[in-house]
Amino acid sequence: VVHGSLIIDGNFTVVGEALRLDTNNSGDGNQSLRNGSGFQGQGALRVLSAVIAFAGSMLGPGMFSIVPLLAALNYFRDPEEANLRLAVPLAMISGVLALTYASSGVLSLALFLLMDVSRLRRRRVPIFVPSMLGAALTGFVAAGQSLSTLAGYLRSSLELVAGYPDAMSLEGRPSELGVFVVLGLLSVTLVVRSESASLRDPRRRGDSVLLLGCMAIYWFVMFKTGFVRHDLHSVW
Repeated sequence: VVHGSLIIDGNFTVVGEALRLDTNNSGDGNQSLRNGSGFQGQGALRVLSAVIAFAGSMLGPGMFSIVPLLAALNYFRDPEEANLRLAVPLAMISGVLALTYASSGVLSLALFLLMDVSRLRRRRVPIFVPSMLGAALTGFVAAGQSLSTLAGYLRSSLELVAGYPDAMSLEGRPSELGVFVVLGLLSVTLVVRSESASLRDPRRRGDSVLLLGCMAIYWFVMFKTGFVRHDLHSVW
């Protein structure tokens, strides 16, 4: 808890910047998660950023998983005119972090794949997955590892992740699952409501579906982190 309280303010600032919590109403009636326009859109973004920041603060090493989520939120706020100055560096950071936290690597790869699908739909070169994998490979070599051991490292990492349920799963209170489901449904409702205008627009529907896919993957990983892989958050 102390660890979380020390960094939650910083997390909120970073999350807010990635979401670009605009305070000016654009007046076009679109209340999208990507532009934060309109009163309801701003409120949903602020609640969502607070939830993400708090969750990341409580996760310890699991907060590495927030990096690809920030990249996705930053990219999908305007995929047509995407500013890659933040999203690409975040993809590279995710690649390096994947070397120390295998679960975040799996999540990162899934989210960046969806982001590259968005670029392919616009006939643009995929950049996020190559950036992540390139940074991971560079970090692996810079750490003094031989490329001949890469296959074995990846195989053992996947085995480690697959073994979490059997090795780290504990019995818990049913009330905790109930609270998570309620908060999860609330978060899903806010996200879908924020993207409702984009989902009705044929030109933006594809990107909205991809963004919701990113959020769904992140939600699933957080569920696994909290209820399948029990760490110090369960002990305390």
